[in-house]
Amino acid sequence: MKHLMTLMALVVAVTAGAQTEDPIVFPFNPDANYDGILGVDDLLAMLSGFGEEVALPDYTEWATGAIFNLLDFQAELEASQDSLFDAWLELSLAQSNIDASIDSLASVEDSLQMVTDFNTFISTASRCYISIPDYNYVSSHVHFDITHDCGSVEVRTDYGQNWSAASTRAHIRLPQQGLFVGDARRRDARAQIDEGQRRRRGHRPRRPPPPPERHHPRRPDADPGTRAR
Repeated sequence: MKHLMTLMALVVAVTAGAQTEDPIVFPFNPDANYDGILGVDDLLAMLSGFGEEVALPDYTEWATGAIFNLLDFQAELEASQDSLFDAWLELSLAQSNIDASIDSLASVEDSLQMVTDFNTFISTASRCYISIPDYNYVSSHVHFDITHDCGSVEVRTDYGQNWSAASTRAHIRLPQQGLFVGDARRRDARAQIDEGQRRRRGHRPRRPPPPPERHHPRRPDADPGTRAR
């Protein structure tokens, strides 16, 4: 410790009257050699500055620089915000396309399920037929054997042929919905049951209201006062 104090006193004595060539940097950095360690060299450099005048920079310059830095930072933030907004628009468009694709796939799935159900129905349900007699056609001779569980309808014709040999046979595929299948069939059956119950109770089905009457303009000669005299 005695040697350190002696060395410090020697440095102060040597540099007391000397003027530093380099200006003192503000704010002051005690690490003069920028080695990350505050050592003896840093202490000697600090002692060499004793007795020198220090001129602080104008605070307005600090404020101006800070304002410019803040403006630059704000511009960077706005640019980042614009980039994020563009990315959000792209993501929204992508989400819309994904939603539309999901809806399309759901529609395709429904269609495939409908076709599958229909094919299963026509392959497992019974076959019905319409028998058309020979060329001496009479409407009362046409035989229909179509029930609610028909998977297909076979049209049999015997034009100019014997009953035992049909000349033409064709299959008519019935639609899956709206005729005999699924909810439509149940709704039709329920409607028939309700209609039968109403009739047994003496209630007639409600008729639709009549159409409004049309008012035709009266001809001039229909009015006695306007007839030509």
